[in-house]
Amino acid sequence: MSMKVSVIGVGCVGSVIVERLMKQRIDIKVIALGKRAEKLRSDSLIVNGVKYDVKVAEINDPKPDLLFVCVKNYDLDQALEDIENFIDSNTIILPLLNGITPTPTIKQRYPQNRVLYGFIQKIDAYRDGNEFKYNIAGDIHFGYSRNIEIDSALQAIRQMLLEAGFGVYIDKDMIRGIWKKWMLNTGANQVSALTEADYLQFARIPEIEKVLRLAMHELLILAGYEGVDVSTSDVQEIIQYLTTYKFPKKTSMLQDVLARRKTEVDFISGEIIKLSQKWNCPCPVNLTMYYLIKSKEAAYSMIRNY
Repeated sequence: MSMKVSVIGVGCVGSVIVERLMKQRIDIKVIALGKRAEKLRSDSLIVNGVKYDVKVAEINDPKPDLLFVCVKNYDLDQALEDIENFIDSNTIILPLLNGITPTPTIKQRYPQNRVLYGFIQKIDAYRDGNEFKYNIAGDIHFGYSRNIEIDSALQAIRQMLLEAGFGVYIDKDMIRGIWKKWMLNTGANQVSALTEADYLQFARIPEIEKVLRLAMHELLILAGYEGVDVSTSDVQEIIQYLTTYKFPKKTSMLQDVLARRKTEVDFISGEIIKLSQKWNCPCPVNLTMYYLIKSKEAAYSMIRNY
């Protein structure tokens, strides 16, 4: 028997989840309220040129076995309010957000639910007008904080995602995985937001590699204080990935900047600044990028409001 699945947040990540699972005829619904629900009902969801008539969840629907949370970090608190009447205590919650805070935040709000750790990487989805496009669906990593033995629930999720065409990994140490993804975002998202360079340009501008390395090294030092098992070899692996990518991928933060939207910088270098203060460990590169990106947001917000 297949899982009943819901998704909240059908942006670049959520749209690909919905599209891939609908192709596999999974019973999937989107949790959306107000104008977002109306828009989905009237305009449907367009991914890679194909229109999908998604089902918008109703309160009286059977509760899902699995909920993907794919909103931006700054919308997470509202999303946790929105899902209250659409899940029950048996629903497994799998967030695919950036940063290290989503799972603890969700656990605090829904302590009776199984809340997994999760992240997606190598996806290159982007918004183009009223549709979403992508070349690579990406790799989904998920699980409990430690995964030595894989229980039946994780096995079922893994099989579903594999059949949908994702790379799927249940990491033995998901905390390490979450931090490693955070390290990538610390470099790639912020540097791209400030330089407006895509991944192909990363390989052609040597100064970008230097800044990537400096920013990630600061997080590496903090990981040591926090007892998280990441190393200089992880930094090198990320640099290799970022400078050999085959498509002109734009990071999510760069897409936000180009569209003059709010970014997730508070959950990337903003969290680094908190740990920097906690351990009295200066992180000047990330502090500077934080102030610059916040200034950039403020500047285009002022222009929009003129």
